[in-house]
Order: sequence, then structure tokens, then C-alpha cells
Amino acid sequence: MNKKVAVLMVIIVISTLVLSMNVSAYEQTYNTYMKYISNEDCNPTIEFFIQEGIVMSKEYNFHYEGKNWHINAEFFQDMVLEEINNVKCRNASDEQYIRLKDFVMTEGLDNIYKQILSQDANITKEEYAKLIIYFVQSQIQSCLDIENYNTTEYFALPYETLLTGKGDCEDCSILIVSLLKSIGIDSVLIVTTGHALVGVPILDLPQLNKEVQEIEYANKTMHTKLGVPLGTFEARNTEYAFLEATHISPLGYISYSTYNGLCECFYII
Repeated sequence: MNKKVAVLMVIIVISTLVLSMNVSAYEQTYNTYMKYISNEDCNPTIEFFIQEGIVMSKEYNFHYEGKNWHINAEFFQDMVLEEINNVKCRNASDEQYIRLKDFVMTEGLDNIYKQILSQDANITKEEYAKLIIYFVQSQIQSCLDIENYNTTEYFALPYETLLTGKGDCEDCSILIVSLLKSIGIDSVLIVTTGHALVGVPILDLPQLNKEVQEIEYANKTMHTKLGVPLGTFEARNTEYAFLEATHISPLGYISYSTYNGLCECFYII
């Protein structure tokens, strides 16, 4: 059997396993891949996002504030696989959403900040925060877990969301919080009924604070084309602005459906 035939058979086997087993497509692919490359005679190319069996990466190019930006989400395979294997449970009922904070990670994400600095050495931390929020909102495709990971609920690590380029509300929220925390902005996750979003601390971010305070005077129940201008909330001795993670939305505005959930209750984690 030549190598091309062997590689094709492995891809078919992986696809069959992903569809037939109650395991996430992402993790199943990696488990099968790692077993296969243990054979030194084989070095397969699997249509996922693995490069040379060492580094995983996905490139993004986008336009923001009149400038073209490039981000290469690149991580060592062993680091990502170790974090994946450390996760004990991905499926969770609503009352277990408190576990989302365990998925916030910053290792390796400072490299993205360095990439942006290499494109604009004068960018401030606050400007970077605005850029990275826009990046996630616009470049990460909103996608249900069943479509992305072949399971109804799957809490993704920030690396997984960056490498797949897809995620649902909690995945994108985890990613934004992780990226902001990697540069010292201590944002939080907000969980309400069936939804997750981000709380961005604004007291130490004067420009963002100014932008959000300008909408504080709006009628908070008023529905606009941008959403509901809810503004900020206070917790843990600081002030946070609400932020939707899965679509382009200004800081302080939330979707109509989110507003209804927040009126019932929400948790800060």
C-alpha cells in the first residue's frame, strides 16, 4: 500500500469515527491523528489545521480603522493537545456554566499582541483592545456546536476557536476574555439564560469609558438598530461594559434577546 492510499484511508477512518462516536469531532481527529503519526513511516496530511505535525495555525486578514491587519494564530501542537487532554468535561447543563472560567487561558496569546505591535508599534493597549474585540466579532464565524464539534454543547478553549475560526456565544466570549487578559485587561464572562457575553472593565480605559458613558443617558429599554443601549454594570468594585461577542456590536449595546435574559438574572464568572 503506497502512502497516498494510506493517507486517504486514514482520512476516511477519521471521518467515520467522528460521525459514529459521541465524541467531539475536534478531539476525535486529534486522538486518531496522534495514534497514526506514531508510525515513523507515515506523515499524513489531514484536512484540518495541522502543519508538519508540530505547529497548528490559521491566518486572518481583515480591515479595521482604515488599515489592513494580519493575525497568524499559531500554537505548538503539544501545548494545545495538553490543554485539550486536561479538559475533563465539555458537555454541561445550564447550572454548570460556572465552569466556563476554567476555559479562559492566556498562554501563547501574547504572541498575537506582538504581531499587532509589529504592524503598528504605537498602538496603545486600549486601541489593541478595541481591535481585538472587532477581530473576534467579525472574523470568528458564529456557529452552533453541533455544526462545529458534532455535539450539542462544547466549551471550546481559545486555541480551538482561533484554529477553527468558528464558535458560539460562550466560545467567542471565552476567546475575547482570554485575549484581553493576556495584556492585563481583567475582563469577565457574563452568563444568562442560554447565552454568554463579556464584561469589559472600563475605568482604566478612558476612551472606551467615554464612549460607553455617552450611551448611558439613552433610554435603556429603547430598541435601536444597534441593539439595546444597556451600558454598564458594577461588580467586584469596578465598572464593566456589556459586550456581545458573536457579532459586530458597540461596547455597551446588547441584543434584544440578551436583554430579556439579563432582566431575569445573570452571573458574573
